[in-house]
Amino acid sequence: MQFIIEGMSCEACVRHLTGAWSEVPGVTEVRVDLAAASGHVTGAVEPGTLIAIAADEGYVARLA
Repeated sequence: MQFIIEGMSCEACVRHLTGAWSEVPGVTEVRVDLAAASGHVTGAVEPGTLIAIAADEGYVARLA
C-alpha cells in the first residue's frame, strides 16, 4: 500500500512513523520517505488501521 503522509518535518518523524507501523501485526515491510512525503507498507493489514496509527502519532496519511 502506498500512502501520502503530511506533517513529517525531519528524519526523526520518519523513524517514529516507521516504528509505529512496523509494530502492527501483519506488517512485513515499511518504507517512509521524508522528501517524497510518502510511505509504503507491505503486509496483511487494513489501510484504515495504518491511517489511524499515523493520526495517533500526529501525521495525516491517506492512500496514494
